Amino acid sequence: MASSSGALLLGTVVKINRIGIKQIPCAQVRCRKNVFNNFLKAYFAEPNDLWALDKSVDVKLGDTVLVGPIEQKDRPMATVSHIVKRVVMPYGNIIDPVTKKRIYQKQFVEDQEIRHKLIGDITDTEDQEVIGFETRHQENKERLNRLKEQQMDD
Repeated sequence: MASSSGALLLGTVVKINRIGIKQIPCAQVRCRKNVFNNFLKAYFAEPNDLWALDKSVDVKLGDTVLVGPIEQKDRPMATVSHIVKRVVMPYGNIIDPVTKKRIYQKQFVEDQEIRHKLIGDITDTEDQEVIGFETRHQENKERLNRLKEQQMDD
């Protein structure tokens, strides 16, 4: 289980609550753990919920946080096994912390702008196709007129 290890874990805040008479702030954090399936020979993500103490860090619902183990003597309750170290990425933040680029709907904004520019270039070529249509239409009209003249001569 992920809560028994002494490593730092990355997770998402699912629930915020206060426990005990002193109303100590705690957060329920959902960490993903990869579990190997021997039958399929593949790893699958398995969610693991744990309670983390939130002393100085002000976390909000949906934030991505870094949690670490807490000593037995510092635990307010037996179920609280970790402490929130820091907020890695606040919920609703649209800037990727690694690349420092803006994000909108799981894509970088710069990539979206490039894609829109390329699509615009492709749609601009439709005007040339319309011109080609008009010339073909004119050629067909001339051909019809010639056929009509030939029929009238016969």
